[in-house]
Amino acid sequence: MSRTSTSTHIPATGKPRMVDDLISVILECNDHWWPRDYQRLALVSSAWLGPIRRRLYACPSLRTFHACNLFVRTVANNPCILSLVQGVDLRPMIPFRDRYALTEKDMTSLRFILNLAGLQSLTLGGELAVQAERFIHMMTNARSITSLHIDGSYIQCNDTLDCRHPASLEWNETIAFRFTKLRSLRLTNLQLAISDPPLPYSLRIADIALNDVTVSVGSVHHLCHESWGSVRTLSVTSKNAQESDELVRDLMECCENLEVLHYEVCCAGAHGEIFEEDIPLSRLRNLCLYDIDISPQTLVVLSQTCKALEHLSVLGRTVRLAATDWAGFVRSGALPSLQVLRTSMGTNSPLSGFTPWTTTMMTPVSDSCVARGITLSACE
Repeated sequence: MSRTSTSTHIPATGKPRMVDDLISVILECNDHWWPRDYQRLALVSSAWLGPIRRRLYACPSLRTFHACNLFVRTVANNPCILSLVQGVDLRPMIPFRDRYALTEKDMTSLRFILNLAGLQSLTLGGELAVQAERFIHMMTNARSITSLHIDGSYIQCNDTLDCRHPASLEWNETIAFRFTKLRSLRLTNLQLAISDPPLPYSLRIADIALNDVTVSVGSVHHLCHESWGSVRTLSVTSKNAQESDELVRDLMECCENLEVLHYEVCCAGAHGEIFEEDIPLSRLRNLCLYDIDISPQTLVVLSQTCKALEHLSVLGRTVRLAATDWAGFVRSGALPSLQVLRTSMGTNSPLSGFTPWTTTMMTPVSDSCVARGITLSACE
């Protein structure tokens, strides 16, 4: 029977039963199942158990050390589950006022999980984001990992004597050479120390995301030492405009084959002057700037360095460009490959702040985009 069939099977008992093929269809109809939902659905019948297990154990999310211990116990009693695990999201936290100390059992469970065979994705967060390199060194075989995320979001420092240590990662050649198949590297809310490597890396990372990352030691140039040519997508978000501007400039100098750039600053003060004529971005196709202070001069530089740009998004409420600036820029054909333009449909003024465009102000922009075959999208 076709998987899309909605009929039911009526067994000899006369009671209708749902066709088993519909189980996967039902699960695919909702992208927001919670683990508790899966647990309840697994109790419906034995036919649901296999599909539920494949989803539930594809990438287990473990937020306490007790959960880590329970997971290890579960797979020890059901070895068949191990073949279903493709990734692990490890972000165990200890309550701030809890005097709980890691036991030998906790460490044994961590080692077991970190050394699961065939892992493709790994997230280390919570307590494991403090000197995260300690836990990476527990891994005896990281060659199958294609996606690595170190997330320090849950580590917060309070004004008490029991202040937690900040999330941090020391990146060096020992770690770099462990991840021979790494394609995606994401670092979030942490202090990054980068050692000066003695040898070039053989990394082939295509996607790098640095979210509120401070390079406390070393140079970001050594993050992918002499192997930046594989990087195609770069995302940087920050709350510190001065530090992030310098970081983005350094990264753009490294990534000679960059195709997608997303730069977002969650406070006023970031400048579009990060784009310079001596930083060629000839392969850049998609550029998204959020809360970056863009001026007409920035558009001139973009037109000189980003000729292949197809999607341009300039969002937020710090942009100084008037509607007439956008209309003239689009009409000039300075970006001949541009297909989509997204703006906040407003202009920031030192005196009046952000002022949305009126319909009359917007019309020339819309007309210019229509004339050039560009899709104009307004975003708040």
